[in-house]
Amino acid sequence: MSLKDEVAMIVESKPCIRIALAEGLINYSALAKYIKEEVEAELGKKVSEGSVMLAIREIHLKQGKGSDVIKALKTSYYTIESNLIDYVVDWSLESVKKLFEKIAKEDVLLSIIVGKMYASIITHQNIDDYLDEIGIKPIKKIENLANFRVVIKKEYISSVGIIEEIIRKLVLHNISIVETASSFTEIGFIIREEDVIKAVNAYKSLV
Repeated sequence: MSLKDEVAMIVESKPCIRIALAEGLINYSALAKYIKEEVEAELGKKVSEGSVMLAIREIHLKQGKGSDVIKALKTSYYTIESNLIDYVVDWSLESVKKLFEKIAKEDVLLSIIVGKMYASIITHQNIDDYLDEIGIKPIKKIENLANFRVVIKKEYISSVGIIEEIIRKLVLHNISIVETASSFTEIGFIIREEDVIKAVNAYKSLV
């Protein structure tokens, strides 16, 4: 493994350092001194502090304007859906099938995020009566939510790190992500309505 690859692995394995480097909050020289011994131990040979610093600089520049992640985000846009409710239920294909059959005749829009044991039903309106009628008892009901959705161009869907970069910014802005709901070019984050303005500011800091 090359020195640059080893430095990159060390930086990626330390979230605090990776975030500080991406935000330009850490000095190349100071970081080189900090990880030099670890780099040498992994490579099994002595390396100069200067070479480690150059590798760090390259990694930082790669995180910057020229990366596919940045290009994807700069050509993206966002949408917001508000007044959402998240019903967390035990996952059962039969129960969800009954729910779809029940609301098919009604003007009810919903999305279902399925896990191994549980499912989240995201909807714009209260469906307590529908759930009660078919025997589904929600484990949890979370109201006053919004879907902050980032839409990227098709040519960037295979780019590595887009979702991570968005989440990193949301976390830095102290935003709790309740659920994620993505499809093809759309990356959706279910957040609390009170955090929507912070989410917009987080997005703007990316682009």
